[in-house]
Amino acid sequence: MDYDLLLRQRQHQLRILQIFPPHLNDGELLHKEWTCFALEIARIGIILIAPCCVLYHLDVIKLDSVLCDIAVALCILELFILANRHFILYPEGRAKRLQYWHQLGMSDKLKMLEFYHRASKGFLCRFPATVTTKEVRRFYIKQNAILLTFFADLYVLCMVLLIISHLKERPIYIWLLYFASVLNGLLIVHIGKRHLLELDAILILRNSPELAIGVARQVPAKETSALRTCVSSYHSAVV
Repeated sequence: MDYDLLLRQRQHQLRILQIFPPHLNDGELLHKEWTCFALEIARIGIILIAPCCVLYHLDVIKLDSVLCDIAVALCILELFILANRHFILYPEGRAKRLQYWHQLGMSDKLKMLEFYHRASKGFLCRFPATVTTKEVRRFYIKQNAILLTFFADLYVLCMVLLIISHLKERPIYIWLLYFASVLNGLLIVHIGKRHLLELDAILILRNSPELAIGVARQVPAKETSALRTCVSSYHSAVV
């Protein structure tokens, strides 16, 4: 029983550190949390509420239809998950993430560093260490602005075509455009999360190599794994 309790406690600590990284200070963590809260609300509105409201306005579905029941259930589930994160997990992560980090064993710390490196690889692997953080941010602002504009236009176009298809009484096109609008909504929120949440956290991580260096110094010299190589410096890991 004691072993199971310790295992659950360790898994909970790792989960908290994945959601609330120790290299973010309290102000950065608060900004990230409110941004995440806003994006989740936007996701509920763009993906679940807006398309269903259009279908309801066009009399394609009724309030007692299965699709409405599913949409309402998903909205309640998303809001419950969001409330759990914001009101339960976030206060714990803000207060205890550094304590949890210092309580981890060496193997768990290396696993967490590997998790952070995997998250940063998709953003930073194309940039050498000589590229500044400002230049990296500028590149992704341009890229994400283009993608966001493209998919937002597609989302609006799908909504307009949805109305036109209803007027021309083409039901199969109505449902195809409904699912296309939901897919575009998912992509819009995904781009927003990558730019507003993941990118900021990773750029802060890029400027905080001491987190990895402090752990790497404790690793035995005979250790030759790829993980030990990558934690020697965040900059060397992404070249």
